[in-house]
Amino acid sequence: MNIHKVAALLFVLMAGTLAYAVTSLSIPSNFNIVASPLNISSNLASLEFGNIIQGEFKSMPFTITNSGGTPATLQCTIQDPTLTDGVELTLSACTGEVVSANGGTLVVTATLTASTTATTGPGTITVEISAA
Repeated sequence: MNIHKVAALLFVLMAGTLAYAVTSLSIPSNFNIVASPLNISSNLASLEFGNIIQGEFKSMPFTITNSGGTPATLQCTIQDPTLTDGVELTLSACTGEVVSANGGTLVVTATLTASTTATTGPGTITVEISAA
């Protein structure tokens, strides 16, 4: 038998032996589990209070919905008031409130108050609501 045939036969025997020697496999798996994303929204695009008489207030409820898969803890901030002195916007039940996951809702009431000395004219206040 020539040397090439012996080497081929030896290779076949070794390959067969090695194939039968492995009876189990270990395959590592790498992954990273992350929280389901938060997704909050409001039923109103803006709060339209209209005219408010000096010395009076108007309240307007709106609903925050969490369609994400994780409960959302709210942080509510009233930013950049461009209204004149004597006007105040307050929010009920907002900062620190937890909105349940998968469609949970929270009703927040915004109240705009004009003191008896409030300067007349239009204004804008931005309410920023974020979730963590």
